[in-house]
Amino acid sequence: MKTQVAALLLLLGDSMQNNVPIQASVPGWQLGNKQGDVELRVFYDLLCPDSRDAHYVWKDLLKEASPVEGKTYGDLVNMKVTPFVLPYNLHSFAVTRVVPYLTDLCQTENKCLQEEYAELCWKNLDWISKAEDLSQIQ
Repeated sequence: MKTQVAALLLLLGDSMQNNVPIQASVPGWQLGNKQGDVELRVFYDLLCPDSRDAHYVWKDLLKEASPVEGKTYGDLVNMKVTPFVLPYNLHSFAVTRVVPYLTDLCQTENKCLQEEYAELCWKNLDWISKAEDLSQIQ
């Protein structure tokens, strides 16, 4: 019994020391109508060509006419985009670290540049992906 209590206290102590900050909001950006009846959450890796292609397909779809008369899909859908790091894209974590800063900037100064940043990453995808990882050397 004493061993179990000691193990529990050790685990609790370790969890108290690991104080990872929790963000007030999920970093990312919104497309479509914020009051839309349908919420769609998508996760993109900023260095993934499939994410890039899917993003432009979704953007085009939001402009299309929906079955509801006089409304586009963008009028009906609240699309929330969140960057997601895929482990096999070497520099994805470094590229994605900028997004929480851009989210804060959007909330404080109304300069929402997350989508433009994602498009910049996708435009330079080949150049970024070919960059050599020197972190183990330095």
